Amino acid sequence: MRLKINVNFLIIIFEVTMLTLILFFSLRIVHLYNQLSLQEANRFKMLHKANMLRHSSDDLTHFARTYVVTGKIYFKDRFFDVLNIREGRVPEPQGYQNIYWDVVDLKFPPKYDQNATAKSLIEQMKELPYTKKEFSLLAKAQEESNDLVKLEEEAFFAMKGLYKDQKGIFTVQAKSNQDYAIKLLHSHKYYQAKKKIMSPIKEFISLLDNRTHQNIQQTLTYIEINKVVILLLIALFTLGNAFVYLYLDKQKKLLKQKDYELIQKSRLAQMGETISMIAHQWRQPLSAISASSSTLQTKIHLGKYDKEALLDNLNKIDSFVLYLSQTIDDFRNYFKPNKAKTLFNLKQTVENTVRLAKGMLSNSQVQIETSYTIQSNIYNHENQIIQVLLNLIKNAVDALDENKIEEPKIIISINQKKESVILTIEDNAGGIPEEIQDKIFEPYFSTKSKNGTGLGLYMSKQIIEEYCNGSLNVHNTSIGTCFTISLPLQSK
Repeated sequence: MRLKINVNFLIIIFEVTMLTLILFFSLRIVHLYNQLSLQEANRFKMLHKANMLRHSSDDLTHFARTYVVTGKIYFKDRFFDVLNIREGRVPEPQGYQNIYWDVVDLKFPPKYDQNATAKSLIEQMKELPYTKKEFSLLAKAQEESNDLVKLEEEAFFAMKGLYKDQKGIFTVQAKSNQDYAIKLLHSHKYYQAKKKIMSPIKEFISLLDNRTHQNIQQTLTYIEINKVVILLLIALFTLGNAFVYLYLDKQKKLLKQKDYELIQKSRLAQMGETISMIAHQWRQPLSAISASSSTLQTKIHLGKYDKEALLDNLNKIDSFVLYLSQTIDDFRNYFKPNKAKTLFNLKQTVENTVRLAKGMLSNSQVQIETSYTIQSNIYNHENQIIQVLLNLIKNAVDALDENKIEEPKIIISINQKKESVILTIEDNAGGIPEEIQDKIFEPYFSTKSKNGTGLGLYMSKQIIEEYCNGSLNVHNTSIGTCFTISLPLQSK
């Protein structure tokens, strides 16, 4: 029993462990896919901020050049708007994520959301998972863009007629020089400065793409590894379950074989009582045969016999011998080992069982009453049902004798309920105490003071429920105990 418990415990541990591992690696795959989505989302956000830096630089160039060409203050104001947005001095206006000059009405300044907050582009970048190298490249690009702003401001001062002094401060006043401003913003120096802005951004994009590609490939590799692990776990789980099934099936067959052997032993254990039944049933016929034989011998010796009396006594002897032969057949059929189901009439089986049980009633006043509402044939194990009936009748007789009931009786009835045959065995012995009613079908539990093995009712329930596909239950009635056997009503 200890080995069985340990094996069952190991099976439970195996099942729980395998399911836990499969669930763990499945959740791991979900997590890795979420990481893939996060990596793509972060890449998009980081690229977006880099594009905003390039966007702002292009906007500054556009507004600066447009201002020096047209001389309209509107474009100069937009130039400083872009610069202030990038430095976090003012929030982004509505539509700033689009191409700037396509969404701004030239007659009115940009519109701002009331709840908008100002944050510099560098501060926004710090919130994203850039590497140090990537962040330094973008910071360098913005520094270069800020240096370019100095050239653009020099062009703006030239439009006002202000130029640098020896200290580099715009204090020298002279004639406004629009041509100089235009040439400055289209000069080789300007383009070189512009190139210095775009080079680190280009390098950043290349680094980010390589890093993201490597991370994604690594994550995809982890996903494939986890998938392989899950497939191996499922294969192991399936193989393990196959072994578990084979083991449990083998154990089930062993238990069924043990139950069958126990049933056979239980039937053999009843053989002593059965022999006693045979002796009781044979005593009267044998006495009658002996009496008829003695009468014939006496008349023959006295010479007072006639043909008619001789035939009458011989007929009596024949009928008694036939009865004895029928009794032998009944008991021989009962003890015949037969695992296969057969088609039989349950009413006839009950009557044969009652006839078999007459031996145990010879010294008792118990009367057996029968009631049949159906006489259908059923396809089942007849001998096992006879064994159960004999056991239930014997238990009833013992209870009636022990309780010394004045008018003891056993009532056996057969009825039909839907697709089942209901066989009841009821006595008037007073019933079973409620506190032990749930225990009477347990093995080795007995209410008999002596000669009780505690296996009779246990084996009866096993026979009916495991072999006959039925059910065996018990309940108290107003006069005693009633055992109910339910069997499937089916033909071969």
